[in-house]
Amino acid sequence: MRFLALVIVLFLQNASSQTQDVSDYDLGSKGTIKIGDACKRDWQCIENAFCRAQQTCLCETNYAPSTDRSKCHAIVGTNCRSNETCATMTNAECVQGACTCQRDFIPDINNSSNCITRPTKPGDSCQRSDECADTMFRALCVNGICKCLGDFHFVNDTGRCVESRGIYQPCRHNHDCFDPQKPESLYCNNNECAYTAKYAGNVTIPGANSSPSTAGLIGLLIFTSKSLYIL
Repeated sequence: MRFLALVIVLFLQNASSQTQDVSDYDLGSKGTIKIGDACKRDWQCIENAFCRAQQTCLCETNYAPSTDRSKCHAIVGTNCRSNETCATMTNAECVQGACTCQRDFIPDINNSSNCITRPTKPGDSCQRSDECADTMFRALCVNGICKCLGDFHFVNDTGRCVESRGIYQPCRHNHDCFDPQKPESLYCNNNECAYTAKYAGNVTIPGANSSPSTAGLIGLLIFTSKSLYIL
């Protein structure tokens, strides 16, 4: 009798196991269940994903789901041995065992598996102020666009925002001297900002261009007006 009971128990356990296996496959074949969908086993989930608490598929650490949830993309910092691991990212490569953005690219804060172009001049798109400051120094991100700080201007030769120096202010380089109304009007002369020859002739200095006869006429008019006032 005991032997018969044992046989029945083993039979029921085997039947239960087979039923469980069938229900597992009912959810999908190996590696087909998308991120967020129901699962019971890790092998049912797509590559680089696992079945969390035997309920839903989630991407593994350092992987992020694609927009259609059909893939788990590598992100910045994912362990790698070759560029192949980082191939699911955009503009990335494997450097010293970790997926990294390629040169002249930076991580996208809105998509960790995407690398976007690094801003290099005012007007370039940005997400954070430090992206602008890293390359242009005295710059910040305003409404998604890089801009130099208020009293600074961008110099193409240096790729940086430098402090603007006006007429007669101290300087070390020609590009230090800058007038926003006339960008080419100043240069550095003996460590002092001065007008270039092109603009020097257009600067009006009171009395400097008056001829002797004109100056004498002005003086006579002033003397006459004073005399009339006394009378």
